[in-house]
Amino acid sequence: MSIRTKLRISAGITIGFALIIALTAFAASRNIEQAASQDRFGERVIKDVSDLNSLSYVYLSLQGQRFQSTVADQIRIARKSAAREHGGQ
Repeated sequence: MSIRTKLRISAGITIGFALIIALTAFAASRNIEQAASQDRFGERVIKDVSDLNSLSYVYLSLQGQRFQSTVADQIRIARKSAAREHGGQ
């Protein structure tokens, strides 16, 4: 086998390994992004369930009295909180 053939084989193997490493890194990056997205969704679900539990507690503790104003207050507070989160404050 000539030196030229050995160099071509060596270069081909090196390029092949580089492609494999790049594809593996790309696949890992996509998996990490997907896991982060699912984590954010889970956090939102937990927050919403907590808010629902709070509203249920208020409703049960007041036994329906003044519930409309309390819900309005809770909605206003939730909207302010969401605006702060999305506004970057």
